[in-house]
Amino acid sequence: MGIFSYLDVVTLCRCAQVSKAWNILALDGSNWQKIDLFNFQTDIEGRVVENISKRCGGFLRQLSLRGCLSVGDASMKTFAQNCRNIEHLNLNGCTKITDSTCISLSKFCSKLRHLDLTSCVSITNHSLKALSEGCRGLENLNISWCDQITRDGVEALVRGCGGLKALFLRGCTQLDDEALKHLQKHCPELVTINVQSCTVTDEGLVGLCRGCHKLQTLCISGCSNITDASLTALGLNCPRLKILEAARCSHVTDAGFAILARNCHELEKMDLEECILLTDNTLLQLSIHCPRLQALSLSHCELITDDGIRHLSGSVCGQERLQVVELDNCPLITDLTLEHLKSCHRLERIELYDCQQVTRAGIKRIRVSGARHRGNVSDEPALQVLHNPLTGQRLGVRGGLCVKCESPLALAVPAIITAASCPGAAEVRGQRSDARDEEERSRWLVRTEPLAFPSRRYAFGRVGGRGGAAVSVLLAERASDPRMCGRMGRGADDTSTP
Repeated sequence: MGIFSYLDVVTLCRCAQVSKAWNILALDGSNWQKIDLFNFQTDIEGRVVENISKRCGGFLRQLSLRGCLSVGDASMKTFAQNCRNIEHLNLNGCTKITDSTCISLSKFCSKLRHLDLTSCVSITNHSLKALSEGCRGLENLNISWCDQITRDGVEALVRGCGGLKALFLRGCTQLDDEALKHLQKHCPELVTINVQSCTVTDEGLVGLCRGCHKLQTLCISGCSNITDASLTALGLNCPRLKILEAARCSHVTDAGFAILARNCHELEKMDLEECILLTDNTLLQLSIHCPRLQALSLSHCELITDDGIRHLSGSVCGQERLQVVELDNCPLITDLTLEHLKSCHRLERIELYDCQQVTRAGIKRIRVSGARHRGNVSDEPALQVLHNPLTGQRLGVRGGLCVKCESPLALAVPAIITAASCPGAAEVRGQRSDARDEEERSRWLVRTEPLAFPSRRYAFGRVGGRGGAAVSVLLAERASDPRMCGRMGRGADDTSTP
């Protein structure tokens, strides 16, 4: 029996078909404490969930039904009644789920700690009220894209679940500063919060920082009204901050980031894309005060120059920690930046889309330098042929080079360097995947592992080559593939959720 407890769902099901004896052993509830049905999402119906709940009963601790569109309230009620020891439940993208499910969980699942309701668009304030009454031990809640939630729902939630440590409110557009004030008052243990695209201002964020001193991860991307006042409050009140995503916060300046850097020495990842007022002075402050910095996005920060990268690469974080640098659409960046980055020995990825002053020669030099540093100049992987279903065309990649023109596309030594395109391509346009129009939905989604900034997903158009031929961007998957992110712009799983 002990051996079966180490097997995954697929292997257990196969073992159950060997014999009657093995069937009894494999399907024993004690072997099914953690179940992830994401890979079977298209086949999972309500009756499957009901059967699992009856088989596992009180043994089940973790269940992921992410992307299981056919699962509804009735089957979840049966599940809640049978699996009262459930602690982690992922219902991301289960669009048939309504408040009824949360009411059932509140009645029967008092031990629930982690709950993901991302893109369950029928969820309202009634769900949060129910959870606050019956699941008071809740620590991690994701209600991203549940856009019926308002400040009243957040107030009801935190009055009963004051021990919340992680709260994801991405895309809850009705939430405002009043919601953050409730968090400030009732959730002193909060470590992670995502308010991307919420209608919040400095007033709410300043209060949040003053009440939640343990914050380590904050996403305010798309909160266009944020200014240096929020960064100042963050720096003065939240010294443990490790991850800050502030993409498209176009009003923040070097002054705000200077105070942040001087006080938050544990910063590891920063997404500053489209913070258009930033200059090299911010990079100077980060290089002096943030020795643990590992990932930095400066895409569309058009005032950044080679001098700023020089400060960064010559610092402790540059030489010992820095792994990811994103510099898309930074027009002042030249080959000199690549020379500076040679000293960043742990660098894994550089992004240089539409950096017009970066040349093929510069990219080639850093590739050769990195290969020598790692001692594998001649070590080249076998030819990999990628098939493009849009055109039927086949494209070969060898050692990070397009075999048609031998230009660098995605260099894996020492880093993945994504340049604008190969010489035969007309253009590569990159943009966010959270637009809702049909053109966006038909584009290709680039998935980089590991994700430096989990709140972001990129969509890229096709590359037009010589003779009008079109090839898809390398290392890409269809954006409509539910195994990638569920719905475009919604349901993108945060790494810290269950």
